[in-house]
Amino acid sequence: MNKIELPFAILTYDEPIVFLRYKHEVKVDVEDMYNMFKASYALSKNESYLLLVDAKVLVDVTPEARKVGSNKKNTLNIIANAIVVKWLAQRLLSNVFIEINKPHLPVRIFNDEKKAIKWLLEKHKESRLILEP
Repeated sequence: MNKIELPFAILTYDEPIVFLRYKHEVKVDVEDMYNMFKASYALSKNESYLLLVDAKVLVDVTPEARKVGSNKKNTLNIIANAIVVKWLAQRLLSNVFIEINKPHLPVRIFNDEKKAIKWLLEKHKESRLILEP
């Protein structure tokens, strides 16, 4: 299984990256957030993975869903998270999320998906170096 489609997003897995691409403008609530985690874990077979979120459409995440999304127990398998945005306003909102919710894992915002993938793969390499003796 390399693809899971939710009503508002498509998740695909190209090891070691889970790509979450929003299909249209959406307001993400707690249930949506849990469904995205379940899909990510299913795609990665509960192994550690990198997460690339394509948020180039308007994505509004409720405060409760933001808490779920930054909770360490929900994100243990995520090595790093890259968020790809289109507009400055999205970048600012994403930075507010990082500042307020203080996720325990590396999170960075990009305008370019290739740069986001490069950064994620660097984080993956770093995590593998830490795990190896």
